[in-house]
Amino acid sequence: MRVKGEDGKTYLPHTLNNTVVAPPRMLIAFLENHLQADGTVTIPAVLQPYMGGAQVLVPKKK
Repeated sequence: MRVKGEDGKTYLPHTLNNTVVAPPRMLIAFLENHLQADGTVTIPAVLQPYMGGAQVLVPKKK
């Protein structure tokens, strides 16, 4: 998304509180693509730096 400012230049808009994206939908799409049969979730390489280097999320057993 791009916005044209008053000066005529094109800018990337800033959002507040995820107003442009729907976090639940993003989470559902992420899980649909990365949830494994054993309940673990693989983390794509591009997101691993933001997850402390983790490659897989493992659910806690109750």
